[in-house]
Amino acid sequence: MQKKAVILVLLVLLLAPSSGVFAQSATASSTISDMIKQLEAQIATLQTRIESLRNAEADVRLSQQNVNDTAISLIREMREGMSGDDVKALQALLAADSEIYPEGLISGFYGRLTVRAVMRFQKKHGLDQVGRVGPKTLEKLRKELNKISLKLEKDDDDDDDDNDRNERVVCLFNPPGHMIAPGWLRKNPKPGKSDRERLIPNCRRGGTGTTTPPSTDTTAPIILDLMATSTTATSTLIKWVTNESATSRVWFGILSPVVIATSTSKAGSNTLVQSHEIGLSGLTASTTYRYIAVSKDTFGNAATSSEASFLTQ
Repeated sequence: MQKKAVILVLLVLLLAPSSGVFAQSATASSTISDMIKQLEAQIATLQTRIESLRNAEADVRLSQQNVNDTAISLIREMREGMSGDDVKALQALLAADSEIYPEGLISGFYGRLTVRAVMRFQKKHGLDQVGRVGPKTLEKLRKELNKISLKLEKDDDDDDDDNDRNERVVCLFNPPGHMIAPGWLRKNPKPGKSDRERLIPNCRRGGTGTTTPPSTDTTAPIILDLMATSTTATSTLIKWVTNESATSRVWFGILSPVVIATSTSKAGSNTLVQSHEIGLSGLTASTTYRYIAVSKDTFGNAATSSEASFLTQ
């Protein structure tokens, strides 16, 4: 009996360490399982945060594009001397009709050319020809704007080489099947618009026109502000501007009308410019001279001014 008891005690002592190892192994396995579950939960949380950040980044990009590419609206009344994107929109609307705004300058500044264009617009629509945009004119302009889709697009490639990549230009979002106003198919008079030659280009971020502008320009320059200045007894300076870069030539004489011929006196330059100055010398004192200016663009389209005169001292 005592012998059996001793054997039982020995068995208990031998088995006791093994039971401890088994218990420790079970505890370690449970701990690893819990850690894996925690890591999986953390990974799921991180994935949710990453997705939220991606959505936020997309919202920022969309918001930035909305800032850079803005639908045009006319809100305030406008008058000479004002400037802004809404003035650009006004000038773009007026330029759709070359009879209303033949110069087609979209500068964002409300100057004399814009005043005259607004007066022509007001005359066409039976409004008082005051040259400023009041409530009635603004209402009519809004109706015209609702018929088209003009936008302001960031000129982020600086294609006019003015070192301003934040400038915004007026562009046309033209759905397929919609025609483009003839006035907008004219050349852009602003120099440097090599890839945006058309007066109102299609927006680069959406919308393409159905009308392809001609590859060869057929529109002659427009001559403005022709004058003779700094006149002396034997010389004078003929000045004028054009809405696009062109050559400078002056034909002059004492007879009227001035005839463009080899026998007629002339002076000029083949340099393409928009501000023209041609000096005439060897003139006779106290004599009335007649003259005309001729400017030719790079495509060979020529514009001839009306005849003007000056009196030497």
